Amino acid sequence: MTNLLIPSFVSGLAVAASAWMILSVMFAKRTNRGLNHRFEIERRDRIRSESFVFRHFEPAIDEMAIEIEKGKTFNYQELGESLAASDEMLPWKPAEFIGAKIVEGLMGMVAVYLFARFVMGYGAATTVIFAIVSGLGYVWIALANVKNNAAKRRKVIKRSFAAAIDLMALMMEVGGNFQESLQVVARENSGKAIGDELSLIVNDIEMGKSRKAALEAFASRMNDEDISEVVFACNESEELGVPIAETLKTQADRIRAKRTAWAEKAAQEAEVTMVFPSMLTMIACLITVCAPFILQGINQFLGP
Repeated sequence: MTNLLIPSFVSGLAVAASAWMILSVMFAKRTNRGLNHRFEIERRDRIRSESFVFRHFEPAIDEMAIEIEKGKTFNYQELGESLAASDEMLPWKPAEFIGAKIVEGLMGMVAVYLFARFVMGYGAATTVIFAIVSGLGYVWIALANVKNNAAKRRKVIKRSFAAAIDLMALMMEVGGNFQESLQVVARENSGKAIGDELSLIVNDIEMGKSRKAALEAFASRMNDEDISEVVFACNESEELGVPIAETLKTQADRIRAKRTAWAEKAAQEAEVTMVFPSMLTMIACLITVCAPFILQGINQFLGP
């Protein structure tokens, strides 16, 4: 009996200590000590207000973020651009986002383990393996989902970008300045991806960024050759004193011409690709039509 009490007491103590550590992290008072920049304080306050995991596990996520950055396992620049370009509205830093998803994955592992072990009745080894695979899979899917969402959103923005800069050029030709035209186009596209991005440019300028820096940040988020060329041309126009409305109109025409050439090339490639399936379809139709006559001729030739 004594031999069983000691291990049980030690196990209970370990569980209690673990629970106390988790609860102390979850309910510890969050402060902005050491954060002197107003934007950083506002960024963290916003994430705390909208993310349950960050609100309760912020110290642990911060520690993980430091270790993740040291490890250099992930491409942080690419992930940061994907977070900015995707529909992820919280202002995560890449390492913080990974840390938060790891915490969520660990919570999911515990839930999967308890469900599989005590509800489904699976063995201990099978349950552990299943829980680990589930947790790792969750983190991988979360990172892949951000990249996929960013790629889709970039395509949507690129399709409507030429029309947006055309409208900006038109407004500037009738007397509007760059920022006013940008605000109007953003309002006209409210609720759309292009409108959100243009509004973000306006906000950056209003918060004190130069127009050049705000446009370059937009080009970095989109990571697209055409958009980068437009931004470069706009910044060059500002430095050289060339009317920016004329530059925007020229760039819009160039993007449309490029898209038309791409569409024509895709159509030509589609024609070549469809030749073989079309031939198979024609042969199948020919066999279907001629088969009864061929079979009748064979039966007459062979006789009764």
